[in-house]
Amino acid sequence: LEGRVTFWVNVLNVVIFHLHCILEGKIKTAAEYVYCIGGFLFNYEEISLGILRGNATNRAKGSRRHVVLKADDPRRGLIVNLDPKVNFCIITFLQD
Repeated sequence: LEGRVTFWVNVLNVVIFHLHCILEGKIKTAAEYVYCIGGFLFNYEEISLGILRGNATNRAKGSRRHVVLKADDPRRGLIVNLDPKVNFCIITFLQD
């Protein structure tokens, strides 16, 4: 399991770095960018909240509370156990 967490933390950090470069730090349009990983498509939120944070509820301002990966989503099998230490491994992606 630890290897899976490391893999997804590294994937998310690469995604964050890529988004920061192309969006110049503006995460508001980040959901438009999708990455193919292992044959599945993911956006920033799906990796960050869905995979690494145990399919946490999205608590962004102005958004409805919802789980990121629905019950019938085949990507749910990739969810790792929620570990608060993951937050220390992820690059902070600041909004303007």
